[in-house]
Amino acid sequence: SASSESDSNSTDSEDSVDITAPEDDLNWEFIFENNFEPPNACGNFLSCDHQEGEHFHSKSSSVLLGKSHDELVSELIDVSSYSLLKVHYWFNPVALKPNDGWKLESSSDGNEWVLNKSWVMEKHKLRKGEWQEATELIDVDDADSIEVRLSVLNSEFMNQIYIDDVIVSGAYETIAST
Repeated sequence: SASSESDSNSTDSEDSVDITAPEDDLNWEFIFENNFEPPNACGNFLSCDHQEGEHFHSKSSSVLLGKSHDELVSELIDVSSYSLLKVHYWFNPVALKPNDGWKLESSSDGNEWVLNKSWVMEKHKLRKGEWQEATELIDVDDADSIEVRLSVLNSEFMNQIYIDDVIVSGAYETIAST
């Protein structure tokens, strides 16, 4: 019986998961961007654990998920004229165990939170202490408004994921006639 969880014959390219949504031909309309810089450190998010100095992707600030602040929730986003929402951001998992991670969820028109994507350090071959980017598409075709939430999967006190440079865009997908 195999007691080892690693496969010495596998390569990174075979096992790694692309955490960026596929590119498309849609015309994206900018909705908002947050780089978490003062004086509006939380920007379009309800509250955040603003961090200045050591961990940032651009400029000098980011927000921390983990420790005392397990989630980052956006303000309501008007999506009534879009069918897709694109959430693009940079992340730096500085203190996560192999089976820990975070998730992106959305809530449309005040309904329950729906899981859009989750990321786990070992499963997705994420690099600790390094800035990486992610893009996720969310179907908002039947929604008037939406909130997005990034949160840790395990609210253990030592988990630390820094988030920076969040860009949210919307597009209306049309079906081409043949």
